[in-house]
Amino acid sequence: MNKLRLLLLIVTTAVIFSACQRVINIDLNTANSKVVIEAYMTDQPGGDTVKITRTGSYFTPGNYPAVTNATVVITDNAGLTDTLIQIDSGRYTASGLAGIPGKTYTLKVFTDGVEYDAVSTMPAPVEIDSVVQIFDKVINANGSIDSNYRIRCIFQDPAGFGNFYRAQLVVNGQLYDSLGNVT
Repeated sequence: MNKLRLLLLIVTTAVIFSACQRVINIDLNTANSKVVIEAYMTDQPGGDTVKITRTGSYFTPGNYPAVTNATVVITDNAGLTDTLIQIDSGRYTASGLAGIPGKTYTLKVFTDGVEYDAVSTMPAPVEIDSVVQIFDKVINANGSIDSNYRIRCIFQDPAGFGNFYRAQLVVNGQLYDSLGNVT
């Protein structure tokens, strides 16, 4: 019985240490660049912006070329149309259109001979009940203590809707948008 266990141990060890490795090369630069459209519409005048870029290379993250000279049009379900103006490289803004909750809006973007369409209905605003400031102390791996403030918005999410919210924290004109700034 001991010889059988010894033989099994030797065979198992040989299999583990003789495992093969194969190098697989993946060509990550073969995909064609795609148009990326980010549109923001608010119920405030001048808050409507559309950012148009192209996807970039895997090896140069953060490098997303802007799409310029596109035609960007927003139309509501009552027939009101606004052609957005390019204000910066790849950024377009509405001249006076302000969204109205409950209305449906159509976005059309024309660039490089291709038309891109999107339709969305602006949901009713959700009132913020309160804003709370939280003071945190965190002990780092090296034993030092970091302290900071966090801001938490308290509101009642309407039942029955699949709502998503975006909060932006701006202090003295500086946007705080890292994961730890907004909870």
